[in-house]
Amino acid sequence: MKKVAILLLLIMLFTTSCKTEYENINGTNNINNDIIKSQKENNYNTEKKQEENNNMSHVNDGYTTKNTLDISSEDDVFNYLENSNGNIANYGIATKEGEWIYFSSSEEGLLRIKEDASKKELIYTSKAVYYINVIDNWIYFVDIERNLYKIKVDGNEIEMLAEGDISNVCIIDNWLYYTNHDVEENKIFKMKNDSSEFSEIVLSNSPSFFSIKGEWIYYVTSDYTGESNRFENSIYKIKKDGIGETKICSDIEIDSGINILGNWIYYINKGDESSIYKMKLDGSENMKLNNNRSSYINVENEWIYYIEIEFLGGEYYYYLCRIKTDGSSKTIIAKIDDSTINYINLIDDWIYYVRSEWLGKTYRIKKDGSEDMRLSLTDFDISWRAREKEFETGVDSNNYIWQEQKEN
Repeated sequence: MKKVAILLLLIMLFTTSCKTEYENINGTNNINNDIIKSQKENNYNTEKKQEENNNMSHVNDGYTTKNTLDISSEDDVFNYLENSNGNIANYGIATKEGEWIYFSSSEEGLLRIKEDASKKELIYTSKAVYYINVIDNWIYFVDIERNLYKIKVDGNEIEMLAEGDISNVCIIDNWLYYTNHDVEENKIFKMKNDSSEFSEIVLSNSPSFFSIKGEWIYYVTSDYTGESNRFENSIYKIKKDGIGETKICSDIEIDSGINILGNWIYYINKGDESSIYKMKLDGSENMKLNNNRSSYINVENEWIYYIEIEFLGGEYYYYLCRIKTDGSSKTIIAKIDDSTINYINLIDDWIYYVRSEWLGKTYRIKKDGSEDMRLSLTDFDISWRAREKEFETGVDSNNYIWQEQKEN
């Protein structure tokens, strides 16, 4: 009987011990699970917040700015542009605000179109406009005569902001940056978007074009050398407050502006058969990325979008292409027959570009090469037939389409 009692006591002790050990292990697991769950939630919230910051509208100083760009590195999260550097380097013919795409049409003027193309509206009748930026219900643009204007998104209250040879207009943190070679060649001008403040950044050289990254403005100068009968370019940088001007590189030939993404400057080397190159922001590691004649590059994330030009059998052929930023994975997006191509602008999944036959037609095409479509309100021939009687038209050396009133 004693043996049975002892045996039962041992069984109870063993059972109690096992239960206690299980409960302790289970309790520890619950604590660890809570920690892991908390960490996962924190990571998810951090990732979600970062994703929202990259995609949402940002409110600064009482107005809404936007970031429709895909940011490839932390360096590029510095401020919010009303049009991308890559688009501005391509004359800023298109930009996005809300559900509308605002774009230039040499057929009609300044227009906007819903993203799904369900609706188009004419805002301003003109020949063509450039450097389009939209902020706080105002559209900023340069007209065919190269004057700087702003107009309400509904087409009302147009106002001239600056007169002259205006170019390179971009808006960052409520400030317009631009050049005006009619007024002063060795300056970049700054103006508050509400015109309340105005200042100048004095340079040691005249800028052909510039690009802004963080607190720095990178600008390109052009000097003609009679000995070699060519234009030589240099790249400088200067802070937005006008100090710290530094030469980065010299004795290169740049065509169609520069693009800056991450720690790299991308450009077309006209001195090497218009191939695409890139260099570090300090001018080091200058390297060639392709072996084809190229123009109008626009860099976004890991891709360089550009126009490739081929001369074959006495004819020029134009291709809309892209390569990775390391020069690999070349893809032909579209072959454009019977026309030159200009001004690659990138918005979301679309490429906006101009075919230059006749007076130029604005198109858009998906980045995968599908859905190539012309953007216009009216029939091309009809819309320009009346204008032919009234205007002389042509294209200047900078690919601007000009018009002059015919004398009666």
